[in-house]
Amino acid sequence: MAQTIRVALSTYNALTDSDINHYALYADSDNILIKEKARGSGNVAGASSVAHNLGYIPFFIVMGKTDTGEYKVANAYQLLHGDWRNYVDDTNLNFDEFTSSEDDYQYYIFYDNFT
Repeated sequence: MAQTIRVALSTYNALTDSDINHYALYADSDNILIKEKARGSGNVAGASSVAHNLGYIPFFIVMGKTDTGEYKVANAYQLLHGDWRNYVDDTNLNFDEFTSSEDDYQYYIFYDNFT
């Protein structure tokens, strides 16, 4: 039997329940459950931020809308259109937009400490 770490939600038995949706934490060699803190969308023109208030730098994903209408991953200082970037600190997910246009984005912030 493979070694696992399981923390079941209340009313479920971690020793017998096989439904992954009944767990707060379920990790084994084939599966790791990552907990999501927040998600949302908006547009950026200038500087803006989304508060996460975790007190550490979490794992995050930001997708920006391209000129063709598709969303592409744009994390850290990768410039999506060459005119904006995003980055995270201990309290906020930050967006800086360097032109007068507005760019649409979607974001996900996870509980995982990335430092």
